[in-house]
Amino acid sequence: MIVLAAKQDLTQITPYEAADPFLCRILCIANMYGNYSFADCWVQKQQEIDKPTAYLSKMDGVITLFAYENANFDELCIFLKMIGASCVMCHASCAGQLHMMPAKKGTIMKWNGSLAERPNIADSPNLQQVYDILQACNNETFRVPAFEPFYLDMSHRIRHGGATVLGQAKDGKWIACAMTVAETEHTAIIGSVAVLPAYQRQGIGRAVVQSLLYHCMEKHQQTIYVYCNSEKNALFYRSIGFTDSGTWAEIEQI
Repeated sequence: MIVLAAKQDLTQITPYEAADPFLCRILCIANMYGNYSFADCWVQKQQEIDKPTAYLSKMDGVITLFAYENANFDELCIFLKMIGASCVMCHASCAGQLHMMPAKKGTIMKWNGSLAERPNIADSPNLQQVYDILQACNNETFRVPAFEPFYLDMSHRIRHGGATVLGQAKDGKWIACAMTVAETEHTAIIGSVAVLPAYQRQGIGRAVVQSLLYHCMEKHQQTIYVYCNSEKNALFYRSIGFTDSGTWAEIEQI
């Protein structure tokens, strides 16, 4: 049985959201957009004992799915096709259980490092400045969304404690940025990290990520994840102290 998630259902996620990045994404969407018609959250339950077996959220056509091993995947598959979506984000194991072929896969990484001292970078560029940096780094593996939905979503999340943006400037110009795209009380997910091409390979990306990590820890977000879409990307995060924590999948043909 899949029903719209009530407040009590979402409260049950809170003790466990640090253990899984997809639960963090779902809870963040519920916290940020719970009163808006374009964002929905559902829960699948075992009717006999009323116990959750899966959680889903949908926003702007993107579904985030977290499913326990005892979830009813046949029902989930029918439900996903019924509600319609541009893509589904989930664990690769879920994609297999749904018998759906992922269009993309990558490594989920979790930060297990430590920072001995506070990094020096703590500036906050505005979202137009961030977007300019992202656009300068746009390529086949780093796709930048359209500005308007990016701005509306990120500005809302930042205002309501669901995201953070930090950057580095040099000679009056913003040259690097790093941001979280989902935050809860104890967990954060790093999204885009970008350095202008002329300033790459100088340790700036590493420094701005470390600044973001420190900022998260100051807010008691001890669990920090990142989705890597290439081995090069994963190597960078491993050098900072992240370790492999599973595989993500993006399903497009639903």
